[in-house]
Amino acid sequence: MIESLFSIPVYKNQDYTMSDKEKNLIRHICGFANINDGSNWTSVERYMLDAYDDLNNFKSYCQAQLNHYAHEVLKIDKKQQFYITQSWGNLNTPGTNHHPHIHLNSMISAVYFVTGDSSPILFERNLSSYLFPLCEFTTTEFNKFNSDSWRVDNTKDTLLLFPSSLKHSVPSNKTNEDRISISFNSFVKGTIGESHKATELKL
Repeated sequence: MIESLFSIPVYKNQDYTMSDKEKNLIRHICGFANINDGSNWTSVERYMLDAYDDLNNFKSYCQAQLNHYAHEVLKIDKKQQFYITQSWGNLNTPGTNHHPHIHLNSMISAVYFVTGDSSPILFERNLSSYLFPLCEFTTTEFNKFNSDSWRVDNTKDTLLLFPSSLKHSVPSNKTNEDRISISFNSFVKGTIGESHKATELKL
């Protein structure tokens, strides 16, 4: 038996299917975008889930999944409430990628795949959690215990939630189709920490 200690949970949910109206709106939003290091694009609108009433149902779904991840998966007390902060669209045209990054000023981040069958998202192990940070070994096969990175396929209408500190990237889009996704960040409100430990923080 193997005990998987200190694992990083990446939550996947496929309970929401975007309507054509919602997808067309996302495509329109991604038409007004800034270019990134990997030559892909992120929308100028950075609060898209708040800015468009046609995305209200989708935002409610995202909030419900954020609550589930925080309180049911991570078992964080419900007196500490998570809420969506910034949200934006991503566009990877053929041949473009998204550079490795983390999400600062955020607790839990997410990506929702509007389109599928193109570049996956690639998660990287944090240096501090390397099994043998000063050595490199030859392995006979890669698994979730020995890999320094792990890919999750870009499957349409799939939401992923993960700690914002988890580094991730998008490899080059080698298909002839645009890769479109939505990302959002979150923060927490309420009281965290414990007064008697001198860690209490009221947010």
